[in-house]
Amino acid sequence: MTFPALVPASRTLTPGSLPIRSYRTLNGAIWKRSFSNTRSGHSMSLEFRNITDAEADQFMAHYEAMGGSFYRFTLPHAVFTGISSTTLISRMKAPTSVKWAYASEPKVSSVFPGRSVVSVELVSEVQYP
Repeated sequence: MTFPALVPASRTLTPGSLPIRSYRTLNGAIWKRSFSNTRSGHSMSLEFRNITDAEADQFMAHYEAMGGSFYRFTLPHAVFTGISSTTLISRMKAPTSVKWAYASEPKVSSVFPGRSVVSVELVSEVQYP
């Protein structure tokens, strides 16, 4: 099952970091070591406003199909619709080795009969074969 292909009203990305370790030597100097050139630990918050209850249910069904935060997935292009900078889009999309997982369950708020607001919190994780 794929993540719902809806355009979010807002999205917030917190970029991940490179896996770098700092070590303090006996004389007090700091030595740093990088273990990869792939960032991980991105987090993204998505909010979908004024969507139908049926569309809101797609998020709940996807969350259940992913076993909560167990399985990882890619995001459809619709999630990035409205961003004009291709550079920003490429930064927001995780590299191919990085997939998204739920940081917490989707939050659904009923705002009007038949209409809802859904908030989704995602984190990126490196996908090993």
